[in-house]
Amino acid sequence: MPDASRILEPAFVEALRGYADEDIPVDLLVTADRMDEVLELLRQVPRLRGIVDHLAKPGIRERRFEPWASRLSELARLPNLYGKMSGLVTEADSAAWKTEDFVPYIRHALHAFGPERVLFGSDWPVCLLAAPYGQVTEILRQALPDEWGERERALLFGGNAILSYCHYSLNDNSLLGLLPLLQERGVGVVNASPLSMGLLGTRPIAGWHPAGEKLRAACRMAAEHCAAKGSDIAKLAVQYSTRNERIPTTLVSTATPANIVKNAAWTDEPLDEELLREVLDILKPVHNVSWVSGRPEYNGFSGESATQTEGGGR
Repeated sequence: MPDASRILEPAFVEALRGYADEDIPVDLLVTADRMDEVLELLRQVPRLRGIVDHLAKPGIRERRFEPWASRLSELARLPNLYGKMSGLVTEADSAAWKTEDFVPYIRHALHAFGPERVLFGSDWPVCLLAAPYGQVTEILRQALPDEWGERERALLFGGNAILSYCHYSLNDNSLLGLLPLLQERGVGVVNASPLSMGLLGTRPIAGWHPAGEKLRAACRMAAEHCAAKGSDIAKLAVQYSTRNERIPTTLVSTATPANIVKNAAWTDEPLDEELLREVLDILKPVHNVSWVSGRPEYNGFSGESATQTEGGGR
């Protein structure tokens, strides 16, 4: 949001207190120059559980370490916050970055949060502005402290939690196929983007969205059907994605206090089962059709809910 102080407005604080009361985690997408506002927010809502996205976007390009480092240490002292190691390559000089540019920032964050409260995120496809997926993971691997062994590495790269984007929503529930394995290994799961990064909404789909035209068309048809019935597909999507008790955490991105309140209220309202059946029927031809993300070999997995990329591939 243009004015970060808005997060300290009474309506915003009250909405987040509601999230804290329900133990619903939030994604804290903050920049290095706005960490003071977030620290004040967390003083007012100390039980809020969340993830510091992109490590609060440190000034890597300008080689600016402070006050980012001190502020991140303050955030890390809150035991209910995690640090997400993502989005760093786009904070560096995209044309001339070197691995060593990232090392002090990564190591400071790992030391501040510890191995049990850090998560890896590729930030794909945004990372492609500066580096492909393989280079993103390699930067992080090379920056890990020498004393980190297999246990710490495993926690960072999936042992603490799995953040799954767009794989438990109206058009794609392939995350269900992974749940038995995650539960067996005691790995937490966060289902992100129940609106499939804007596919399930009434606004035009962003040009950068990697979905193919067949999937886009089906989602538009489903949204139009909801509108014709006097409903909002976003409401149906949020309700559908948050009612599965096996997936206790769903991450919804929004920029306004009003939307936070609205999304939370939707989860308490009864779901229109008839409309849900109609929408799922519209989306059946593209069920679990997705797009390639990250490394090709990681796309699709065995199980009855495996995802297909558009064109029929696994």
